[in-house]
Amino acid sequence: MRITRVAALSAVAALTLALALAGGDWNGRRHPAGADGRADLAESLTGYDPADAGQVAATADDVFVAEVLETAGRRIIDDVDWDLYRVRVAESRKGDRAGTVRVAVEHGGPPLESGAAYVFATNRFPRPADGNGQVAEAAPRPAGPGTSRTARAAPP
Repeated sequence: MRITRVAALSAVAALTLALALAGGDWNGRRHPAGADGRADLAESLTGYDPADAGQVAATADDVFVAEVLETAGRRIIDDVDWDLYRVRVAESRKGDRAGTVRVAVEHGGPPLESGAAYVFATNRFPRPADGNGQVAEAAPRPAGPGTSRTARAAPP
């Protein structure tokens, strides 16, 4: 009886793995390939195209235009290395962010400039004290006519 149970559990595990791999392959093929013929890895992992501002905005809890007031250090939140910024919200399109907000951007990208305005598409961290984190794989965009139009077009 014990051997039968182990064999059944092994078969279920193998089937689950095969379905997961097939689903990942389908997800990668569902999206158009890049210029090199391969699917974008970030898009396959996130379920949206990080280069498409509309898709990023649709994924976010909050979309807002804000001026960077200062760099607020670096911190590990939910096992991710983040650069922290204090920003002043000028225009909120999605969500209810207003006033001064702490925003975390994944470490490794170019630093945000103090005094510059950016369009942020963020998700709220589970602990309110941690603030908001920029949507995965998508950097804040400098605010300008095109990005402000995208912020206004974000689904509420």
